[in-house]
Amino acid sequence: MVIREEVNAFVKAAGADLQALHAAVTRFVVHCRDRGEPIERIITTLKSVIGGAVRGDADVRAVNAINQHLLGWVLDAYYTREG
Repeated sequence: MVIREEVNAFVKAAGADLQALHAAVTRFVVHCRDRGEPIERIITTLKSVIGGAVRGDADVRAVNAINQHLLGWVLDAYYTREG
């Protein structure tokens, strides 16, 4: 799963790119939405992916950045129709 790789790279990289992670989350959410998955399942999946990534040597600042933005990104991507 590409989103898993993106999250793992983000939490382990010094000076991680928040915009790149945002783009990856958006792509993942839109893909899932277009397949008919409910937002609750998408959020649960992302929480699981992030939970798996933050174990070990994760950068706490990166984890805090994800937590600060994730729900807003998911809601925006799920409910905004691309034009």
